[in-house]
Amino acid sequence: MKKQHGSFFVISFFAALVLCLGSGTAGAQNIAWDMVNSTSQNLVSYSTDAPPFSSPADGFQKYTVDGVMSIPWTLVDDTANGIPADELGIIDAATDSREFFGVVDTENGENSGPVNATWVFDISSAVDNVQFHVDLAAMGNFELEHTSPPDPYDTIGDSFVWSYQVDGGSLQPFLFSDVDEDGAQTYTMADGTTRDLDDPLYVNGTIMSNAFQTFSASVPTGSQLTVVLTATADGGSEGYGVRNLMVTASDEPPPAGGGEPIPALSSIGMVSMALLLMAGGIFLFRRLH
Repeated sequence: MKKQHGSFFVISFFAALVLCLGSGTAGAQNIAWDMVNSTSQNLVSYSTDAPPFSSPADGFQKYTVDGVMSIPWTLVDDTANGIPADELGIIDAATDSREFFGVVDTENGENSGPVNATWVFDISSAVDNVQFHVDLAAMGNFELEHTSPPDPYDTIGDSFVWSYQVDGGSLQPFLFSDVDEDGAQTYTMADGTTRDLDDPLYVNGTIMSNAFQTFSASVPTGSQLTVVLTATADGGSEGYGVRNLMVTASDEPPPAGGGEPIPALSSIGMVSMALLLMAGGIFLFRRLH
């Protein structure tokens, strides 16, 4: 009789485990991403229209802190990497080697006017609740655009606009930058020290810092999602960082801190997890008694 009970609970245990894992995977539906722990999935293409910049202080491209590619100093925080007097930085050079996109001083001897970075994702597997997420950070003394009336695609100063289109539809701007020229922001460096700077950057009303923050927007379903960053940056002491572009088809939030996309448990998954724990507990109780 004990043998029959043991077999029953073993079968129940593994059945609940399979159901739990399977339902969990279906719950999150991470469709596509780029620059998430230096990986990409369902990324059809990535490109920029910025010309090569001769100055190592200027940039508009993807980077990794690996010693191979020169990164504009404004983007790199060296305070915990042997240079405690470093005044600016977004990426901790001592610990962070993950891929990111950086923008510094696009108004220079090789370029004048806005530049664009474009990502195209395959989202054909998404049925509904499609969300686009992106992590942004910024540090520096930014300048407000001074065109009249304001035009996010034709600026003098610093401007960062995110837009999307699905299957060749019209381009829809959804993230806009602004600058508080009467304000200030305190930035925390990698070694724990702080820097106070005037004129911080805002994105859709949220003040930015050198720590990445996630911004999200609902997008239509379709076959391909095109996301465009249009930027103008007119100084070498203002840095803008991007990473963890992610498309999901769920009401679940993206992974905290932009970690590797890991499916979250759905309601069925949570029930299955409870059954799994119950089956395991009963099985152990039977074995010990």
